[in-house]
Amino acid sequence: MKKFIPLIIIEGATVMVVELCGAKLMAPIFGGSLFVWAAILAITLSALAFGYYYGGVLSSKTNLNNKLYQVIVIASCFIALMPFISFYILPYISYINFKIAVLLSAFVLIFIPIFLLGCTTPLLIRINTISIETAGSTSGKIYAISTVGGIVSTLLCGFILIPFIGLKFTLLIFAIVLFLTGTLSLKVFKINSTLILIVVFVFSIKTYARSPNALYANCGVLGEIEVTDYNQTHVRQLLINKIVQTEMDLNSKTSTSDYIKMIDTLIPMQKVKSNALILGLGGGLLANLLDNKNYKVDGVEFDARIIDAAKDFFNLKNSISTYCEDARYFINNCNEKYDLIIFDLFKAEEQPSHIITIESLSKVKEMLNKDGLIVINWHGYIKKPLGEGTQILLNTLRKSQFKVVIRSSSSKEDYSNTLIIAKNNDISINSYLEPVNTDDEPILEFANAKANLRWRMNYLRFYQNRN
Repeated sequence: MKKFIPLIIIEGATVMVVELCGAKLMAPIFGGSLFVWAAILAITLSALAFGYYYGGVLSSKTNLNNKLYQVIVIASCFIALMPFISFYILPYISYINFKIAVLLSAFVLIFIPIFLLGCTTPLLIRINTISIETAGSTSGKIYAISTVGGIVSTLLCGFILIPFIGLKFTLLIFAIVLFLTGTLSLKVFKINSTLILIVVFVFSIKTYARSPNALYANCGVLGEIEVTDYNQTHVRQLLINKIVQTEMDLNSKTSTSDYIKMIDTLIPMQKVKSNALILGLGGGLLANLLDNKNYKVDGVEFDARIIDAAKDFFNLKNSISTYCEDARYFINNCNEKYDLIIFDLFKAEEQPSHIITIESLSKVKEMLNKDGLIVINWHGYIKKPLGEGTQILLNTLRKSQFKVVIRSSSSKEDYSNTLIIAKNNDISINSYLEPVNTDDEPILEFANAKANLRWRMNYLRFYQNRN
């Protein structure tokens, strides 16, 4: 069994790579919402179930080494094709009903490679089983070694490979390593299989031609980021998973977003230097605006690439202090006092629900000066059913003893941003029966799912001219 240990490790590692990269390849079209991850997990488990079953059928045949080699070669080809499929096929699938499109895209992208990788486990068990008495021990060892490979590859991809070399080359590397490990372990080599794999690699390497207007593009574990200039309109955009996060007029170097214009009218020039905290720095145009209004600004952003983009492409001022941290982590460990705290936490269509809980807001309350102000940038859906998440957010703020005012940029909810403005309220609310978002019961993300789905569908229909 010793000679198969590298293959077992790589097989387990590759399953996790396909699952993780598959979700990230879908994100530029479908986002990274609950729907996408549910589809990825469901398809992964389905593929493994069918793979284990079919691998068991194959294990009763003869010439098992050749059969395992064929499975590994085909799996390597489909893994290498994943970037090609996501770039050229998934956009067409997105024309149909959103939920069906997400499921179908996940199926097309990851089912076959994970099905084939699932087939390898029963074959490896059969090849390494000497007698009935050792079958259980052999199975346990193979599953354990495979799982260790999955753990290592998940950490390796999340912290090193995807951030530094991207999704496409991560998949290509694992496809090559899987093929080579299978060839060496099984001592089987067929020239036709190698030639087919080379052709597949050539197709995939040519995938992802950068847009001629793109100044910067990076696809990593936190999503796809792009900075693009539109010279005809003199606008520069920062996009996360193809949804606009920051939009700057190239002539004035200021934001064209309605919600920032609303904040501009809401926040007056400060006579005395005041402290402001922005959770979700984005392109930094809001931070620059507050700096001009005599605020000392701290900006918190989880993705280091966005901080770099703000500095390199959106003229983020040197006077603004930036922190590359999760917003909740920053809140939990912050000892500063602020006159203004702005939650601008959209990542594509998603809002991190763990940051606005009863427990988090109690800490925010301590950070806020007596006459301080909280401003939360939110989607435009206020009334149920699409506004269910908004109502829970408002309940959570009121339960946390904040007075709340709502301002919308448009009467059309599909095209509106909502500003939720909160101030300290001395009146204690002891009995409160409305649902609220807590660390123990984080219901906000699920309640927002319909609104996020609508937001993403509007993007597909209008920003990409789809019906």
